Amino acid sequence: MWDNLSLKEVVEYANDPYPSIREWAKEKGKKVVGSTIADVPEEIVHAFGFLPVTLIGTQKPLKKAPAKLSLIHISSPRDRTRSRMPSSA
Repeated sequence: MWDNLSLKEVVEYANDPYPSIREWAKEKGKKVVGSTIADVPEEIVHAFGFLPVTLIGTQKPLKKAPAKLSLIHISSPRDRTRSRMPSSA
């Protein structure tokens, strides 16, 4: 699926990777393990046949996450988004 991508497609996937990850999971019939930290041992996740994904911030408003996770769990991705946003000064 991700083989032979054009630069434009790579940029599109980098800007919003989650639709392609969901497509991969559906196509392969496998599960995805998401984490907000980079210290998750990806080798173990791969050994179980899952795709490890580091969850990153997004500029989209959070809809379901606040109801399912405590604020401490969603603050890290939210802070990363803010740090990438241009300042209004």
